[in-house]
Amino acid sequence: MDTQHLKDGLIAAHTALVEKIGKQPYLPANLLLCNAGLWQVGGCYLDRGMKNRVSGPRCDTPEDAIAGFMDKIHAMPSEAELDLIQFRELLSAAIDFGSERGIEAKWVNPVIETARALASNALPPAEGVR
Repeated sequence: MDTQHLKDGLIAAHTALVEKIGKQPYLPANLLLCNAGLWQVGGCYLDRGMKNRVSGPRCDTPEDAIAGFMDKIHAMPSEAELDLIQFRELLSAAIDFGSERGIEAKWVNPVIETARALASNALPPAEGVR
């Protein structure tokens, strides 16, 4: 693979990531030569707070590193799935807050029922994102 093919592979991975998360990442991915001569696509942060980082596996060749990063992108939850995961987390925090502060059951119980309904259709946690 020549330099242009590496560039094209990184552009394709970036495009796939933008389509998956519905926005530009805060910092784009880079092709890195790591310790021990292994290649990795990394350094990609999805948000300004730099809490959500996406990196591919370390591989023997830059081509494999780009392919591994693309596999990681395809395995990520979509923007809508991430929103639902975040909603579940916020709902759980609201239930905990209500319980800890002694909020009346008539207010907390409907939230608990909503959480149960979501749990029956639960999504797995976002792998590699957080």
